[in-house]
Amino acid sequence: MLPILAEFKIIKTVFGQLTLGIGTLDDIIEVLMLALVGVLPGFIHVLRADSLSSPVEVLLGLASILALTIVLLEVGSCVKRLLEKNRPPSFVFSVLTLLIRFSFIALGNHFSESLAAVGAIFGGVVLKGMLPKERLYETEQTVEFLGYVFLSPIFFAGVGAAVSIDSILYAPQIVIW
Repeated sequence: MLPILAEFKIIKTVFGQLTLGIGTLDDIIEVLMLALVGVLPGFIHVLRADSLSSPVEVLLGLASILALTIVLLEVGSCVKRLLEKNRPPSFVFSVLTLLIRFSFIALGNHFSESLAAVGAIFGGVVLKGMLPKERLYETEQTVEFLGYVFLSPIFFAGVGAAVSIDSILYAPQIVIW
């Protein structure tokens, strides 16, 4: 949204600020919904199973991801200045991007499988605070190519293989919600 508003030079208008505020609120609600979806099955008595993470474990994971994000955002400003000053080779940015993203995904997945997506979102927040703006766009294009061509098919194949038809038939209210 920000690049579109900047192109029309309406970021500082009331409409632009309102649009950015609504977009930010929407993102916050999406993150909270992702966390809720991870915790919700633990409260449904019909689906008590050993494979579901406990709500306490999911909330602990969410708190850990949030704490790590806050710490890395503080450290990220120092890293950003260091990267701007020294001008490292371009592969450093791609490696740093993949390291941070996959670290957050692994941390979220450690606590609960549903927190991996939340970890990826927070990893992106950390990256925006850590990489210089001119290099962030180039690095995002490289990583997006890797994700769309290689990782997305693997992800969707894994999700399709993990779907339990028996669980869907046993508790259809999960699908409806």
